[in-house]
Amino acid sequence: MSKIFYPYIYHGSIAHKYYLYFQYKTPQMAEKKMFSALFSTGIRELFPDEYENAYIRLLDQMLLYDVCSIPVEDVIYLIGTLGFQTTMKLVQSPGIQLFDALSNRIGTFYGPLNQLMMFNENIDENERLISKRIDKIYEPIKNKFELKFEWKNELIKLFKKAYFIDDTKTLFEETKLQTIEEINKFDVRNVLYMSPVVTTDNIYEEQYKANRLLHYHYYRRIASLLLCDYIYVPVELEGLYNYYSHLNTSEKDKLGVIFEKIIKLERLPDLPSLIKKGILTVDDILQIRESSSSVKFRRWIDALNRNQANDVELDEYISLYHDACMTNNKFKTAYVGKVGSAVRTIGLTIISAANSGLGLGLTFVDYLISIGLDNYNPASFTRGHLKSFINKKTHKS
Repeated sequence: MSKIFYPYIYHGSIAHKYYLYFQYKTPQMAEKKMFSALFSTGIRELFPDEYENAYIRLLDQMLLYDVCSIPVEDVIYLIGTLGFQTTMKLVQSPGIQLFDALSNRIGTFYGPLNQLMMFNENIDENERLISKRIDKIYEPIKNKFELKFEWKNELIKLFKKAYFIDDTKTLFEETKLQTIEEINKFDVRNVLYMSPVVTTDNIYEEQYKANRLLHYHYYRRIASLLLCDYIYVPVELEGLYNYYSHLNTSEKDKLGVIFEKIIKLERLPDLPSLIKKGILTVDDILQIRESSSSVKFRRWIDALNRNQANDVELDEYISLYHDACMTNNKFKTAYVGKVGSAVRTIGLTIISAANSGLGLGLTFVDYLISIGLDNYNPASFTRGHLKSFINKKTHKS
């Protein structure tokens, strides 16, 4: 079963800016002073029309992953774009796992004397505080839609039902200690493009960069706790993901770009565009992904990507797809006598005993045979099911 971790669907759910206020005093000071700092995750600013379109990525990816693990905070955003009833149907479907870390606000900032400081906002789990938390999440987007009072009890139940990461203190402390330990390493600072010195001119930019390191380790740990095979990596964190490749237990999302190539090869319409135009609805996505052909396709594309060498070109994946769609007796017969082919002998770099019990140096076909997909033709989904479904929706013959 393939499972992907999303740190956020709508970036505004985690990234709205806010101020920190506290008093401080140094030995050289006679009286306490007030300090304030503007916090941001450092991942990225909101892009135009993100509020209207961020949910599209989630629906598109639900066709590729068995489970999409998303923060419970994003439910408020989804209600604003999809409506209450549709959102509840979506997040309670088998394709969605809601997780709750009690807070999405963790951060680093340069405090008095430009000293790097860290914070996290932990909120106890009870109905009154969950209600206040929902109000806080809604506040930055309240001009977009009305969050009706009668929905509150259902939302509180949903928050309480979300997968609870119950040891957030340990989670944050480990992340904090690792960030403090590594923020001054030369290689890490190079990856982050950090300046040698923090000044009043660059303090906020350097703060963003420090937050990227903190959030990378935070997201990596949560993905591991949730046992996610894949992780969505924002572009600002890609350098860190590659640098810490030895620590990553979740693979960077790649199925989307493979699927996009397949869609183009099959001359199917762009699915996000169909979703955006309302031609494909949430109900349609749920119906498509629950079909037996979709379940098998998800297994197949996961097998296509899982444990392949990191430097495999996308065109080689497409060649494997093309071969799998050949009309001869069995998929594996297309490989007989072709062991020397660079495309057809892409070795599995790692095959865990839990997955197959096979050794290293085996071909992709060996792997498919081991999981019972050697006779599977992925066109039964792309051409037979998905294309037919879209044609009906667009009234094509």
